[in-house]
Amino acid sequence: MSLLGVVFAVTAGSAAGTSPFLLHGATESMSARDHTAELNVAALQPPADRLRLVSLNVAHGRGNGFHQLLQRRSTIEKNLDAISAVLAREAPHLVGLQEADGPSRWSGRFDHVAYLARASGFGYSARASHVQGVGLSYGTAFLATAPLRDSRQVTFRPSPPTLPKGFMFSTVRWPGSQREVDVVSVHLDFARQAVRRRQLERMRQEFEVRERPLIVMGDFNCQWVDKDASLRSFAESLGLSTYEPETQEGLVTFPGLTRRLDWVLVSPEFEIVRYEVLADEVSDHRGVLAELRWADAQKK
Repeated sequence: MSLLGVVFAVTAGSAAGTSPFLLHGATESMSARDHTAELNVAALQPPADRLRLVSLNVAHGRGNGFHQLLQRRSTIEKNLDAISAVLAREAPHLVGLQEADGPSRWSGRFDHVAYLARASGFGYSARASHVQGVGLSYGTAFLATAPLRDSRQVTFRPSPPTLPKGFMFSTVRWPGSQREVDVVSVHLDFARQAVRRRQLERMRQEFEVRERPLIVMGDFNCQWVDKDASLRSFAESLGLSTYEPETQEGLVTFPGLTRRLDWVLVSPEFEIVRYEVLADEVSDHRGVLAELRWADAQKK
């Protein structure tokens, strides 16, 4: 089947808001090599009053390769092991992933999210397949050190010729606390501003009325300073902010085009106390690390 045929076949089977997802608990068993002992996420936890996050587009496990279809499964596993090593070093409580594959014919036919969870020592994971069909299964995902509650997903309205995108969201408890937070992992269309605006509007509608503080992270495929201002407008409409949004220096996440495409946005209940783009070349994107604390902690 041609690439265009794949696009239309997958699009036809990916109605908006109906994509499947898989939720894994601490007892997940799989065939991945067990690196849990040497890559212990619990060994390097951040201060008790903080939540540490990482957002990363894992590029279907291809690393910096041209395309995952041209790589052996063993190569993809090594690429995922490199990501696992970064996650173990940074020890986040929560990771938002994009272009995260389930069993897919172009990337080794195994669940990359479950592999990363096992290899990195995360007890919990959830994966949404915004693309599902003709041998492909991939989308957004979470890895977490604590349970993910009420995980749900939305696949955006089809937008051929690009493949479907979407977001998934869950509720997590703040480390060492009963306070709950809603978290989102999102991937927007890369090709057209109009499609991204429509996708951001769909996401705004989802979270316009909410009961809990909100964190949105992912590959937005646009910059704060872009002329159409869709990212800035979306953030402002939900009262979200980020770290130095108009700064590029040291914060480029897609070196191929020297653009800052990956973001962590937070609601006013949070203060960002650490924010950096990781230098590790484990994908064509660079990971974003953010460390948060409650804004009201400053008043106590």
